[in-house]
Amino acid sequence: MNKHLKTSIALLASIFALAACRQKASSGSATETTQAAQATTTAPTTQVASNKQEATEALPKDGEATYKLEEIGKTTILQYFFKDDIIYKLIGIYTYDPKGLGKSDEEVVQFLNKDQAFFEGVTGIKTTVENKDGKYIQTVTIDYQTIDWRELYKRAPDRYPAKKPKPLKFSETAAKLQKNGFVKQ
Repeated sequence: MNKHLKTSIALLASIFALAACRQKASSGSATETTQAAQATTTAPTTQVASNKQEATEALPKDGEATYKLEEIGKTTILQYFFKDDIIYKLIGIYTYDPKGLGKSDEEVVQFLNKDQAFFEGVTGIKTTVENKDGKYIQTVTIDYQTIDWRELYKRAPDRYPAKKPKPLKFSETAAKLQKNGFVKQ
């Protein structure tokens, strides 16, 4: 389970680090942010340059997408909400099976309590943990429009190096998730 917990922590940290590198402070108006995002948004493509516009237009502008990764003893479901390729909300559901991880309930609870304590009181992040049928389900909701990046930086500058990160783009995030084994649902 140590390997799986470390993987889980690394995955969660990478998601937040990616977000920290991409999230932009909301100092301008929503219209300015949307216009800036539209001006800089590009879709990953392997097509020739003449077809680049078609690939960009095929990318969903608004909506939600869910990705899932199943590992031994752990399932991760990430649900993204985005507008004009900018992610504004993420719901992460992490299900831990102590037996599958080869750990005791107490070890899993200890890990989850530590994680809960880290995010407690951070504006824009809500976390809950419940025990259902012998499995522990942690739900982390991140509101990128209200998240307190300065507080995260203060708590862990190595994990959250930017106090005012740029917006997180869905197209880039989706490509990285699929590269890391996540499957779109």
